[in-house]
Amino acid sequence: MTYVSAATVARSCCTTGAAGASARSRERRLPALAAFGAILALVAVASPALADDRLPELRIAQSFGGHFDVESVAVAWFGRTPSWTRASRFEYSAGIIRGADSSRLFAFAGPVWRASDRTRRLYTEFSFGPALLDGSRIDGRELGGSLHFRSALALGMRIGRHERGRIALRISHISNGGLAEPNPGIDFIGISLSVAQSK
Repeated sequence: MTYVSAATVARSCCTTGAAGASARSRERRLPALAAFGAILALVAVASPALADDRLPELRIAQSFGGHFDVESVAVAWFGRTPSWTRASRFEYSAGIIRGADSSRLFAFAGPVWRASDRTRRLYTEFSFGPALLDGSRIDGRELGGSLHFRSALALGMRIGRHERGRIALRISHISNGGLAEPNPGIDFIGISLSVAQSK
């Protein structure tokens, strides 16, 4: 007769329960992922109207301060904005926020205001708009829903031959704007890089 210890049974039950919970979690995330895919499709459609004839901008950032230790990787496209906004361009961006034990996809859309020096080599940018996350928790902490707002300030310069490239230091903040509790918010610091398309 074979005896099975209580510990073995407990481990088996926990494993089965965890697998079931994981499957349910994936099912719950499917609608959000579908919405995210739709947003990416809209961004792809908008990309031919790129401002300044530039390729999509690559961004890498790390959180600082607060209670989060996460990093962000994103790609941004830019289009023209209605004149009444007085904005320089309109941003569409998407990416991922990665933590030690969980990650969240996100998408953002909003106007960007830019000011340049006389030579137009140095510039500053400010952007603000809504951001959508595919979940409300990351690394075991509640973010307060999936709808957030992102603000960002960038200090950049044109680089390279014929100044066809741009590199910028970016500081950004994402939070739900008090729409829900809790509202811890996440602050990021990072760099962005873009290059003009070849003629």
